[in-house]
Amino acid sequence: MNEKLTKQANGEIKVSFELNLEASLEDVWNLLTTNEGLAQWFHELEVGELGEEGYFNFIMTPTERIKMPILKYVKKTKIGFEWDQDSVLFQLEPLDNDNVKLIFSEELKNITEHTPRDIAGWNLCLRRIQLVLIKKIETPVNQDEFDELVGKYKSELVKLEGN
Repeated sequence: MNEKLTKQANGEIKVSFELNLEASLEDVWNLLTTNEGLAQWFHELEVGELGEEGYFNFIMTPTERIKMPILKYVKKTKIGFEWDQDSVLFQLEPLDNDNVKLIFSEELKNITEHTPRDIAGWNLCLRRIQLVLIKKIETPVNQDEFDELVGKYKSELVKLEGN
């Protein structure tokens, strides 16, 4: 998986991950846009309504949900939605019938103490998508690996903010 954190001209930081997936476009799209698919790699996320005027829900507790409007939607090509004060975007590029390039990006408007954890979480979620597609058994999050990623992203963000 290729990753990049870059400071944009407007001062925002863009996080991007790029990975090639051995799966059909349909299978990858379904993982991103159906509740059955989302449950396999991001248990707290659910589709409220799919489409340009739609939204996702982030499930905080069984009774509390945060509604996140869909900002970009092109069926089987891209889906983007609000993520707290920022936004995330999943873009799909078919490479052939059984391979798809997934490009994930997050536009960070405000860097907080939680931001490195957020980026580390997306990193692990994208890896989980890869595992789901190759039919590997889901493994719990390795806390040491998560903590290592948080430290890495914290350092990278400090460097970028200094520029």
